[in-house]
Amino acid sequence: MSEHSQVAASVVVPVYGCRECLRVLVDEVATVLSRTSRIFEIVLVDDGSPDNSWAEIRLLAEKYSFVRGIRFSRNFGQHAAIMAGLRASRGEVAVIMDCDMQDPPEVLLRFLAALEHAEVAIGVRGGKKSSIRVVESRLFNRVMRVLTGTVLDSRQGGVIGMTRRVIDNYCKINEVNHHLLYVLRWLGFPQVEVEYERMPRHGGQSSYNLRKRITHGLSGLLFESIRAFQLIASIGVIIALAGFLLAILVVFRTVVYGSLSGWPSVISIILVFSGATILLQAVVGGYVAKTFEQSRNRALFVISEETS
Repeated sequence: MSEHSQVAASVVVPVYGCRECLRVLVDEVATVLSRTSRIFEIVLVDDGSPDNSWAEIRLLAEKYSFVRGIRFSRNFGQHAAIMAGLRASRGEVAVIMDCDMQDPPEVLLRFLAALEHAEVAIGVRGGKKSSIRVVESRLFNRVMRVLTGTVLDSRQGGVIGMTRRVIDNYCKINEVNHHLLYVLRWLGFPQVEVEYERMPRHGGQSSYNLRKRITHGLSGLLFESIRAFQLIASIGVIIALAGFLLAILVVFRTVVYGSLSGWPSVISIILVFSGATILLQAVVGGYVAKTFEQSRNRALFVISEETS
């Protein structure tokens, strides 16, 4: 019997700033999964949470044999926590969900049912979202569509389920700052969508501010494709060509009509080209920085403590 066959389902939960939600989350997940008569486990990964979530995780692990805890030495990010949880999981299937209770545990049954005929189940979130978050999501996905050619639904995310075969292949990924949905798309296993309504947060506040969402989006872009570099490089060539043609026009007008005045226009042209140069250097620098990070071959995360 394999080490995975004793556990039918694993629930992987990255934990950051949600200590007050954990007990309710574990109780509700256990209540839901106990209806299935499956052997299950809940893997809670403390991603350097500032509210001492680890103390609560240890108490839950002592109380429930099906709860396992992993503690990072510091904050490594949500996707690193997901990777750690999946690598530690023992279930034939695993479902990833957030710790803030916005994704109701009841939907786990629908994801387990979906995984009986598909390799990957992607949550499609309904419910109300702030207008700012909606605009940010739509803008990000449109930019990614242009730069990478990959089309993602801005409502996708939250709860995600996968079979053991997908888990094993996903865990082979060792690229820093990878993006879960893009990795799953790249792996190529059949996917189905599971729609559900999101609930208000049970407690705590989202750690994904605008800066983190932009950083996360750029990381996903650099992971997914070099198309951004190719596209912006093409724009740089077009701008350079336009500048060359403009220079020819200036020489022509100088020869025919005499010298031209207009230092503001000259300065404007210099600024445009300087800006384009800086932009191109920033894009190239982003890829160089990612290559540098990957070449160091450091661990994606560091585990400081685990429950038995």
